[in-house]
Order: sequence, then structure tokens, then C-alpha cells
Amino acid sequence: MSSIINGIVGDAATRRMIVGVKYLKSVQIDSNPWLCSCLEDLESFFKKKDINMIYEKPSSSHRNECMTEVKLKNHGKFFPGNQSEPGTIIASSGDVGNSLSFLFSLEDDIRWISASAISVKRIPPYTFFRFGSSLRSLEFRNCNITEIEDGAFAGLAKLKRLVLVGNYINVTKANWFYDLVNLETLILDSNQIVNIENGSFSSLGKLRHLSLINTKLQCLSKDELNKLVNLQTLNVTSKTWDCECRTDLNNYLMDRRIRYKINNFGCPLRPLATNEIGELRKITKRHQTHEIHKETVRNTSVVFRNGSVSKTTTAVQTIQETPRLDFDDEVLVGNDCCTSCRQVNHDRFTIAYACNRATLEQTNGIPSSIDALEFHSSYIPIITRRSFARFGKNLKMLKFWNCQTENIERDAFLDLVALETLIIQDNNLKSVEEMWFYNLRNLKHLDLSGNKITEIEDGVFSLIPNLVTLKIGNNPMTCINVDSLEGLRHLEFMSIAHNPWTCHCKLRLVQYLEDRRISYENDADQSTCYHSTTRATPSGTAGPPTPGYDPTGPPVPNQCEKVSRKGECTFEEGPEPCRIIKYKCAYGNLFVLDQIPANAESIELTDVCIHNLPPRAFAKFHNLAKLVIRNSRIHVVEPGAFDGLINLKELAIHNSHLKIIESSWYHGRLDSLTRLSLTGNKITKIEDGVFSLLPNLLTFHIDDNSMTYINLHLLDRWRYLQSMRIAKNPWTCPVMLELIRYLEQRKISYDEDKVDESQCWSTITAAPPTVPTDSEFSRCNETTNLVSNHCIQVSRKGECSKYQVSEPDQVIKHRCTYGNLAVLDQIPSDAKYIELDDVCIHHLPRCAFSRFHNLVKLVIRNCRLHVVEPGAFDGLFKLQELTIHNSHLKIIEPSWFHGRLDSLRKLSLTGNKITKIENRVFSLLPNLLTFHIDDNSMTYINLHLLDRWRYLQSMRIAKNPWTCPVMLELIRYLEQRKISYDEDKVDESQCWSTTTAAPPTVPTDSQFSRCNETTNLVSNHCIQVSRKGECSKYQVSEPDQVIKHRCTYGNLAVLDQIPSDAKYIELDDVCIHHLPRCAFSRFHNLVKLVIRNCRLHVVEPGAFDGLFKLQELTIHNSHLKIIESSWFHGRLDSLRKLSLTGNKITKIENRVFSLLPNLLTFHIDDNSMTYISLDLLGSWHYLESMRIAGNPWTCPVMLELIRYLKQLHISYDADKVNESPCLSATTAAPPIVTNNPHFAACNKTKDPASNHCIQFSRKGECTIDKVPEPDQVIKHKCTYGNLTVLDQISSDAKYIELDDVCVHYLPPRAFSKFHNLTKLVIRNCKLHEVDPRAFDGLFNLQELTIDNNQLETINSSWFRDTTQLRNLTLTNNFLTEIPVDIFPEQMKSLEHLSLQGNNLTCVYTNMLTNLSRLKSMEFGDNKLKWRCRTELVDYLDLCYVNYTKMSYNSKTFVRDVFADKLRGSNLSSTNVTSFLKFLAIGLIFLVQCF
Repeated sequence: MSSIINGIVGDAATRRMIVGVKYLKSVQIDSNPWLCSCLEDLESFFKKKDINMIYEKPSSSHRNECMTEVKLKNHGKFFPGNQSEPGTIIASSGDVGNSLSFLFSLEDDIRWISASAISVKRIPPYTFFRFGSSLRSLEFRNCNITEIEDGAFAGLAKLKRLVLVGNYINVTKANWFYDLVNLETLILDSNQIVNIENGSFSSLGKLRHLSLINTKLQCLSKDELNKLVNLQTLNVTSKTWDCECRTDLNNYLMDRRIRYKINNFGCPLRPLATNEIGELRKITKRHQTHEIHKETVRNTSVVFRNGSVSKTTTAVQTIQETPRLDFDDEVLVGNDCCTSCRQVNHDRFTIAYACNRATLEQTNGIPSSIDALEFHSSYIPIITRRSFARFGKNLKMLKFWNCQTENIERDAFLDLVALETLIIQDNNLKSVEEMWFYNLRNLKHLDLSGNKITEIEDGVFSLIPNLVTLKIGNNPMTCINVDSLEGLRHLEFMSIAHNPWTCHCKLRLVQYLEDRRISYENDADQSTCYHSTTRATPSGTAGPPTPGYDPTGPPVPNQCEKVSRKGECTFEEGPEPCRIIKYKCAYGNLFVLDQIPANAESIELTDVCIHNLPPRAFAKFHNLAKLVIRNSRIHVVEPGAFDGLINLKELAIHNSHLKIIESSWYHGRLDSLTRLSLTGNKITKIEDGVFSLLPNLLTFHIDDNSMTYINLHLLDRWRYLQSMRIAKNPWTCPVMLELIRYLEQRKISYDEDKVDESQCWSTITAAPPTVPTDSEFSRCNETTNLVSNHCIQVSRKGECSKYQVSEPDQVIKHRCTYGNLAVLDQIPSDAKYIELDDVCIHHLPRCAFSRFHNLVKLVIRNCRLHVVEPGAFDGLFKLQELTIHNSHLKIIEPSWFHGRLDSLRKLSLTGNKITKIENRVFSLLPNLLTFHIDDNSMTYINLHLLDRWRYLQSMRIAKNPWTCPVMLELIRYLEQRKISYDEDKVDESQCWSTTTAAPPTVPTDSQFSRCNETTNLVSNHCIQVSRKGECSKYQVSEPDQVIKHRCTYGNLAVLDQIPSDAKYIELDDVCIHHLPRCAFSRFHNLVKLVIRNCRLHVVEPGAFDGLFKLQELTIHNSHLKIIESSWFHGRLDSLRKLSLTGNKITKIENRVFSLLPNLLTFHIDDNSMTYISLDLLGSWHYLESMRIAGNPWTCPVMLELIRYLKQLHISYDADKVNESPCLSATTAAPPIVTNNPHFAACNKTKDPASNHCIQFSRKGECTIDKVPEPDQVIKHKCTYGNLTVLDQISSDAKYIELDDVCVHYLPPRAFSKFHNLTKLVIRNCKLHEVDPRAFDGLFNLQELTIDNNQLETINSSWFRDTTQLRNLTLTNNFLTEIPVDIFPEQMKSLEHLSLQGNNLTCVYTNMLTNLSRLKSMEFGDNKLKWRCRTELVDYLDLCYVNYTKMSYNSKTFVRDVFADKLRGSNLSSTNVTSFLKFLAIGLIFLVQCF
């Protein structure tokens, strides 16, 4: 080696690193920021070795310059990144010649450097190189800088702000800013600049703000400004202007619509013409200016981008933050005269208003009593939630015409209960959703014509049953579900013209309308429709993609990384007579579909990389009849992947990785599909719903997969099936044999030459079998398995015999003993009576008896049965009697019966271990006459569900550990219904004795033991309670003279003293620790129920079942903690008043609100409530009164709740609610300390143990600024204080920024009142924890920024309501890991994601799979591992997602890439050859990053 050319970069190189280089002759080491001690060591070493030191600049006086540590005078604490307190650092004079040595004391990850009033005459190369990965802002003010050398700012690729103010710079050079590719703000004010060299701004493509105030420029080149493609603001003043150049510059900035400030020193300005003023006014009406600082300028001409007009003044002019236009009176201002809402005359309505070129906000001045409201030619892209709530009871007609409406939020029309006519015409709606029409049952006329509607959800018309007129013409609709129109019994007219209906759908729709004599509007040529057999031609052009069509989807990394992006498609013409064009595509990914015209009828994809098949992947191919996908590595078919293929006849997916055939692949039935081939996958299961979605299937190929079972009962739904392939699957022997028998019986051809069933037959005839049997029956074939001893000593050879049963129809009974289920092969398939006794059946498999279609009676006795698998009795359509005795069953499950067993008359389950009957079982056996459940472990049965067995005549219930209340109620129930039961075996005396004698001789029910004990000190709920309760009757002075039954003392047995027709019951001091299920179910006429002082702790599910007429429910002075939705099985539509005063309630479950829709009065006072959901409280539309006092509400919740009640005019106990402590917290200091731990951190000012809120001002302030956006958004910026500053912001705010507000914890629904919020910024707020429901209610949020806080984790629950989120920024926090499932499926709208400045070690690509619209991502300044970063970059490249290149430390890079080589050794001890390899790779990587 002869020389090293600039080979060493850094400040830590030592001679140990090159001691092994024996033939080194020369070395060049200048232009590096060496430490002086290191440089002296190197120079001494080279002299001893006679190594020649050469320099790139021999004449430079700075060639021996080095860095040394100095002691500094630190004026103020340094806060990196805090613009409000930059923390200037000043070096003491005389330490060194160059005062930049103060940089040596800073850490490498510093983000903000600001220096002022220090002597820095020259900035040498690589001065800030080591801060490249973190530095965001750099300032030098009044530092006497005269020279900046080339490369001074090298490496600062992340710098966003550069300020050089008050120095002596006279020219900007072309190479200064070469590495500043992300610079956004450049300020060069108060310098001596006379020239800007060509190319100075060539690298500043992202620069937005440029300031050159108080310079000596004569001209500013337009060529240089053309390179600043993102420039928004230019401020330049000079006293040496070339007037012609200045005029050209002014015109140039006007043309580019860049806001600017240019003085006119010595150059007069021409006045603006009237047409120019009008043009500027139009710009003002469309957009809004950016913020600028207030400053005073003399002789200045100011033009703001997209906003203001030039003005010349000779006096001092103040430029406001939001400049207003000052025009002469005679100048017209846009169309202001036509943009308001005014009252108009209408033929049908008394009070009608029309709004032209208006917004929804302009309706605030319209009286709430209007009958009709129309919008014309307005801009209303989104009809927001409950926009018309105040017109709810009066508005009858609502119209939107030409309003550019694209979306309607949920419950937008919820309050319009009187609405009769809804017109949304000539807009941009793409689908009609069910959630729009809640509570619109009075709607009679609906007009949706002239939109872009392609789909109407099936449930829409069930919500508007009184519809008379329906207009859906002039839309791109191809089909409508005719069955969904069945509920429109009053429909008289329907407009369907000018839609591209498919012929099949249109004919069916017309036939439907004509059959019901509904008049309709059709096209002039009524035969106009689109056939699915339209012949495609190679010259056809691809139509526009269907909305929601995403051809690529989010592929999983490494699946398609080596696939060529440019797939190729060819076409060939098929044979006569159809001559269908076949399109064959190979390689690439789903982008190859763009090469195929929309009218294609046959597509074949081979070796096309499709890891995920996204929704509506082929939706634009409406005529597609055949689709083949081969060797494409498909793992996942997402829901709706084949939506839109209404004409598809053949679908083949071969040699992929599918595991389950899911019914969600297509929304709706594929009536046209006749052939489905899935050969060569990994399929193990076919979902049940698939069979009903393909009613006309003829051919089904499932060979070469992993199938072990298929439901033959569901296979019956394919009535027209003719061919099937089943080979090369690991079928269990019973399933395979049954499947073959099934196919042969139905005469369905199958690949019998490839199916080997001989092994399964041998297991039935020989012992021991040569082939392992099915795992389901392994227990029955083992005799010495001590681990599973269910079938020990069971004979393998079962025997069956026949008997003539002495019954009227002389049935043959087949009785089998011993053996296992293989004995069924000895019974003919036409058997009607089968009895299995001592047959080992540990598991009863699916379709175990399906071949016995004529079976009438089945008895299974002493068979040690533990598990009945789903569908075990499928196929027994004639079964009348089912008996399973003396086994080990524990639960009667509805899955035993797939479908109703209408024929079953008797079900006997005596002698098992049954503890529960699932609810759905009762509806599956509608005709049951006899039910035996005796000798089991039952403690409870739902009598309400037992009513579904309307024909029940006999029941056995003995020998069960029934609880006393249940048993007594069950006996009473059976006697009332005159159902016979085994009363000779049921002993109810023990339960009756507990109400008359003490102490009872038999232990009572555990639920009521507390009520029967008087001296139990362990559980003292009912000490000294009288066992004998008393009830008395009173005449209530009410209009209907109701009899009130008042019971005191005792327990729930006192209810037996009350007649079943009672309407008013009051229980006072009755011991009810647990309120059991159906406790009051026999009081069907009960209207009012009061439970007071009853020590109630638990209300069991269904406690109030059967109270269909209950209007008032009161539970006072008990111990309830949660109001649970399970109390009410079904909605209590009749309940008007719910009073729960004096309990310990802390929570109301969400579903409770929907179960009590007509509630008028709600009392929750004197409990332990801290929070209530106002959004859910809005579900009680008719609420008139509420009591809330005596609860430990948090201040924000209480204030918001009171505001909510006042706004809706709901009366509450205001005289008992003290809100003054909360109100004073925002006005006085110190505030009253609250008990809420979430806000404790914000009430401390100097707490060394918790420094979250040190030195924060208690009085937060909010200001209003205007943001330069097209919709003139008002920005509310709040500083200091705590979350109570939000009370200063109106609820209709769209943009909120919190800066330096103490928010250590973000509570649930913190911003729920801001329903219109689109942008939220939380910056420098010391935020440490965010509740999972903190952002609930923000349905319109589009941008969320949480910057410079202390978050360590994030939760996927944050984003369940933010479905419109487009920009998510979580920069400068302490995040260490991001969960893979952080982004749910509804987050598809996210376009930009920033995770910069955290502690992430890996960003898994799986978390990005749902972000199908992601356009850019920032992940720099983290601790990403090399492998993880490589996979992430590959994934982003594959999905065409932009990202910022990150700088990387060379030493870290080497260690990451060669981790295996360096394991166990030190980098400094490696030999020179390895070092140089590492160094070369590191340099190449650094060049790529920069």
C-alpha cells in the first residue's frame, strides 16, 4: 500500500488501528475534525515511521487545526429543541482562537444549537458533522461570521432551520447548502450579502421560508428561485435595488402565488387595476394566509401568498397575523350577496328556507321551527353527525342539490323524526349506507338521483318502511337486491332510468315492479341493459377502476421482493363459436391487471406475486366469466376480494397457500359460478356459509389439500353438483368412507382412480389394524392405554342383533353392544330404530348417523360419552326420539343440531352430568313433547326460554341440585302449564321449611343463605332480619287507582304473598343479597317496582325478564357497583324512570343505553361515579330529568356533563351540585386540590418526586389564529395550564394545538365534545400515558400529532373512532416498540406516518398491511437494527411508499452487518484487512444515506 487518500473520517482514530500496516508510505489526514491530542499522537507516529504526510491544501493556514476541550461559561441552562428558551452558550474569551470549541461539550444527539454574541469569524468544514443524525435547528446571531468554508454544514441532512443573522457574510456560495436537503427555513437577515452565487439553492427543494432582510442585494435571480419548488414565503429588503429587477421579481412572485415582503426603497409602485383587485379578492375567498410575525416596516410593499393585496405606505405599517383586505366601497366583493340562507315561499310548507353557496354552519341563524330546508350549489362534502338536531321535531323536507356531497356520517339525520322528504341530488355519493336512515320511519320520498352510487346496503329499506317514492336514476348502478325491497309495502313509484343495469338484474327488477303494480320510470329504450357475454377485443381499453379497487394490496415483506414489477400480458382468441379473448399474464404483481381492458371475459394469472388478494381486486371486470390464478403464492384472500364478479362462471386458484375457504370472499351469492377448483393448496376447512353462496355449483375440486372432514349435510345444498375431486387429502377413515358412499348415492363422479380406501376397510375387519385409525376413535381401539382409560377392556368386535318391537308399525330394532362406532357398519342404512349399549363412544363425531335417513328412534346407553361434536346428529330429519343415558355429558349445546329438528318429540338425557342448557337449544326443538333431565347436575333453568316448547307435555326434573327458588318456581311453572313431572321423586318440603322454621335442617340455597342466617358473623348482610316477611296493600292516589303491595322484612319468599296481576310492588328492608334470574317474571302486569334498603349486592342476568310493562324501576340504598346490560334480556321499551340513588355505582355498561330507548328520568345521585359517556347518553333521546349530585365526578367530566344537560334543556339537581371548585381551578391559584389522580400531576408546581409539571402556569391561555388552508380553518392554540384550557374552546373547533400544557395523563374521551375536530396537535406537554379511549368520538379527525412528549407505548384502541385519520405523527417520544396490530382495518385512510426521534429497535412491516393508502413514512433517529431497517426499506420500496433516508453511524453499521464476525472480539483489535473492508462498506452506505 502506497497511500491512503482521505481514508479516515472521525475523531477517534488512533495509531493502534494502523499499526499492522507495514508498507505504508504516505498518508493524507487533513480536512478531519481531529482532537488535538489524537492529531499530535498521529504526527509523532508518522515521523518515527518515516511516513510522508501530504495535505490537500498545502497553502492553507488551517491545515494543523484541531479541536481541544475548553471550559465554558454557561449562561443559562441549555434546553435542546426548545425554541422558546434556546439556552445560549457563550465561550470565555482567550480560551482558544475559534470559539466554536463550545461544541465539544455537547452530546452527539443534540437537536437545537443557538449561539449569540460570540466571536466566530470562520466556520470550517465538518464543524457539525457529528450532529448529522439529530440536529434540527442551528442559529448564529451577531457572531461576527465573515467566512464559511465549503462543507461547513456537511452531514446535516436532517436540519430544518438555519439562522445566520447579524453577521458579515457578503456572498452565499454554491456549496454551502449541498447536504441540507430537508431544510425548510433559511434566515440570512442583517448581513452584507451583495450576491447569491448560481446553484446556491439547488439542493433546497424543501425550503418553504427564505428571509434576506436588510441586505445589499441589487437583484435576486428568478432562476435560483425556480429551484425552490416548495417556497411559500420570501422576505427580502435592500437599499440598493435595481428597480427593473425588483419589478420583475414582484411579478414573478405574484405569478407563483408566493407570499412575500419586499421594500420599495427608491422604486415607485404602480397602482393595481380593478381587475387585479378582483382577482386578488377571489384568491382571498378561496384560501387563507399563513401566519407571519408582527413587525413594523417603513416604505414596504407586502403581498401574502393566496391572500392579501399590495399596499404602499410612507408611514409605519403594521402587518397583522391575519391580514384583512381593505377595498374601496365601489369594488364588488365576490358573491357575498348570494351566499346566505333566506326564507322563501313554498307551496307545500309554511316556513321554508333556501341556502345558496352556503355551508352547514350558516344554518345556525335559521329558526328551529322551519318545515323545509334546501341547499343549492353549495360546498358540503360531508354531512356531519347530527347536523340538524335542532330541527328534529318540525323539519319535513331536506334537500341537497349540487352540493358536492361525498359522504354522510352515521346518525346525520337521526333527530329528524318528522322528516318526510329527503333529496340528495346531483352529488358525489358512491354508496347508500344503512346507518344514514336510523329513526327516519316517517320518510315517504327519497331522491338519490344523479350521484355516483354503485351499491345500496340491504338493510336500508327496512328502516324506511313507509317510503312512497324512490328515485335512484342516473347513477352507475349495475344491480340492486330486489329482495331488500320487500319491506316497502307503500311504494308507488320508482325511478330506475339511466343506470347501466345488467340484463339479469334489470329484468328481475322490472318484473318485481310490474308484479306489484308499482309505476316506474325507465330508459327510453327499455331494452337497454348490459349482457355478460359481450365479446372483448384486444383493442379494448381498460375502464376506470371501481372505487376501493387496490390492485396490489399490502404484500408481506420478502414474499415478492425478487419479483419483476413489470408483468406481461398476452391475449389469444378462443375457438368458435364464442371467440372469447383470453388474457394471460405472467410475473409481476397485481399491477398487471392495468394492462387488461375492463370488458375482459377470461383472465389467467401465472406466477404473479399475490400474497394478499385485496378487496374488490377484480371489481372493474364486470363481464369476467373465467378467472384462473396459478402459482401465485396466495396466503390470504381478504373479505370482498371477488365482489363485483356477478358474471363469473369459473374460478380456479391452484398451487397457493390457502388454508380456509371463507364465505367472506364474496358479499352476496355467486349465482353464476358453476366451477370452483382449489387444487394444490393447504385447505383444512370450508366455512358453512360457503355452501349457500354457490347454489348452482356443478364442479368442485378440493384435491391435493389438507382436508380431514367435510359436512355432508351442508354438501346437500349443492343440488346440481356433478363432479368432485377429493384425492390427496388426509381424510379420516370414517369421513372418507362416508364421503365416497355419499358421492356414489348421489351419482356424483369423483377421482376414484386416485382414492385408496382399502386401508380404511381393513381397519374394520382385521385386528390389530395395519394402518393407524382415525384419532377420533383411537380411544375405542385401545385396551391398555392407562393415560386415557375411557375404554379399557372394551371388546373390539361389537355385535348387533335385530328385534321386532311390539309397536303399531312393527319397527325393527337394531341393538348393538360392545365394540366402537364401527358396529354401525353392520346396520343397514334404512334402519328406523337403533340402540347402542356399552359401545365405547368417547367422542361422537360429526354426521355419525347421517346415512340413516329414515332413523326414527336412537338410544345411546352406558357408552361413556364425553363429547358430542358439532353436527353429530346432522341428517336425521325423521328422528322423533333421542335418548342418551348414563354418560358424562355436561352441556346441551345447539351445535349438536345444525338446523331445527322439527320432527323430534322426545329428548331424554337421564343420568349424565349436565349443568347447563344453552339458550338456542330451545328454539331448535320447537315440537318437543317430552324432556327428561333427571339425575343430572342442574341448578337453574330459564323458564322464559322454556316457554318456546309450546307443546311440552311431560318433564322429569328429580335428582338435580336445584336451588330452592329455582325449584319452587319451576314446579309452580309446570303446574300452571299443566305439564306432568315426576312429583313423587321431587322433595320440595326442605325449601318450604326454610320460610317457616328455624334453623332449617337442610342447608338452603347458597344464593339465599345470607337471608336465612341470623348469627353469621362472617357474612353479616342480614343480621337480625325477621324470617317472616309481611306484605300489605294500599290504595295509591293516582288517576288509575293502582293497588300498591308493600312488603317488609323477610326475603324474596314474600313475593308469594302477592298476586301475579300486581301492578305496583315495593320491597323495603327485605333481605335480597342476590337478585336471581326472572325474580319477578310472573308479574306480567307490573308497572312500578321499588327496592329500598335491601342490601342488594348482585343483580343476576335476566333478573327483570318478563316485565314487559314496567315503567318505573327504583333501587335505593343498596350496594350495587355496576349497571349491567345483562339485567335486561331484550329492550325495556316501556321503562320511563330508572332511579338508583344511594348505591356504590362506578360504571354504566355501554349497551345499557340502547336497551332503555324511551327513558325520561334517570337518577344516579349519591353514588361513586367519576365518568359518564355523553356520546352514549345521547342515545336517550327523550331524557327530561337527571340527578347527578353526590358523586366524585372529575372536574372536566362534571363541567362537561352540566354543559351537556343545559344545552339539551334536561333538568338536573342544580341546587345540590357544587361546581365552584372546578370553575375556580381555571381562574385562581392555588386551585382546590382534586382527588382525581389523573390530574394530580397538573396541580403541583414544585414536586421533586414528580417533575411532570414543574414551573407550569396554572392559568392556561388559548388564542385564535387563521391557518392558510382552502377552508379557512380557525386554529385554537393553548399554552400552559392543564386540560381545563379546553373549556375556553368552542365545541365546533376544527384545529386545536396544545403547547406546554401539562397533560401527564390523557383521560377517556378528552376531546369528545369537539365532533368537528380535524387536526389535533399535542406538543411539549410531558404526556406520559394515554387512556385507550382518549380519542373516542373524533370521527372527523384527519391529522394527529403527539410531538416531544414522554410516551412509551401506544394502543390500537386509540384509533377505533378515527377512521378518517390521514396523518399520524408520533415524533420525539420514548417509544420502544409498536404492536403489530396497532392499525385496525378501518385505518385504511392513513397516508403519512412519522415515528422519528424515538427508541424503536424495529418497525415490523406486518403492522403496515392495513395501511393500503400509505404514501410516506418517517422513521429516522431511532435505534433500528440493520436487518429490521433493511426489511422495512424493501417493503416501502415495493409498496411505493416514500421515506426519508436516515444517517447511520459507521461503527454501528459495521457491527450490525457483521455481527457474527465481531461476536466475541473488539473492533479495535481486528486486523487491517478486515478493518478496511468494514470501512469501505461503511463509506458506501454513508454516501447512500446522504
